[in-house]
Parts: sequence; structure tokens; C-alpha cells
Amino acid sequence: MWRAYGSQKGKAGIVMNNPPKSNKKLGVILSPAAYFTEEELEKEMLGIIDCISKNIDYLQTLQKETILGTAVISLIILVLCLKHPGFREEQEWRLIYLPTMIPENTWINKTVVTIDGIPQVIYKLPLKNNEELKLTGLSIPELIDKILIGPTQYPVAMFDAFSIILSDVGVKNAGSKIVISDIPLRT
Repeated sequence: MWRAYGSQKGKAGIVMNNPPKSNKKLGVILSPAAYFTEEELEKEMLGIIDCISKNIDYLQTLQKETILGTAVISLIILVLCLKHPGFREEQEWRLIYLPTMIPENTWINKTVVTIDGIPQVIYKLPLKNNEELKLTGLSIPELIDKILIGPTQYPVAMFDAFSIILSDVGVKNAGSKIVISDIPLRT
């Protein structure tokens, strides 16, 4: 989607590796986007209802709050991860932070910024490993798979800038991680 959003002069997309699943203390939910048509969504929901019916005896052994909490978070994840099937090629993942539902942690930073004249609360996930919390695979050299540049009138300038930035944060052979798009620029 970097082609549709961002500056008209210079656009780039970042392809990231998923952090290891062992990062349970991260306090976020990492989920792939669901590129469902209406029919696929209906089939998925009916499948969930069928699983509930087949496992009703087990579910009755659980506390009501556990079932309700799981159901609410599952629906939130589904809503946040739904995306038009036309974008399936992106294989996008969503990073979901629910500060009012998942216990707040000191790892994620809350701040107020103004974007396009609108003040808003944002949460920043530090892109670094943390030995104390046993968080790994979060440093920029580990996360960045590649950077896609363009379409733009300035691919070489952007390539040079990204090469320097990536090298400065410890990415080895930074230039090999940068791809200039050959999609023609529409003006």
C-alpha cells in the first residue's frame, strides 16, 4: 500500500520479518490479515460456531469471564485484521495493542503527537531487544527484510539515504536489502 499512501514525491514500503513467537511479554498481538470475501467470512464464522458446538462440554468447564474475554478479543482481532481480498498479495500482518484490555506494560511507550493537525495518542514499540524481558528478534537489523522504493522520481537519492540509515543502525550489506520498484510513476 506504500504506492497509494505517503508523500507524492517519495514512497517506500518496509517488508519486515515476524519477531519470534517466544515474545509473549511483548504485550501485543501479531496476526495475519484476513483477506475474506463476504462468503469466506460467513464460512469462517459458521466454522467457529461449529467448533463451539462440538466442544460445548469442555467450554462449560471454563469460567464465564475466560470465555467472554476470549470471544471479545477474538472478535476485535478479526475486525482489525479484515482486509479486501484484492490485497491478498500483500500478505500483511497486523500488530495489535489493546492497552485497556491487555495489562499495560512499561515496554510500550505512550505519547501524544499531532498528525495532519490532529492531536492523538500513539503507542511506540521500541525496535530493540530486551534481555531483562527476554524479548528477541526486535532490533532493526533482525526485523528488516527489505525496503521497497517507489514509484518515485528520486529512486537513487532514496536508495542512498536508506543505505546510510540502515548501515547506521547495524544492518550488514544494507544496499542488498533495498529494492527499487520498476512500477512506472503516474503523474
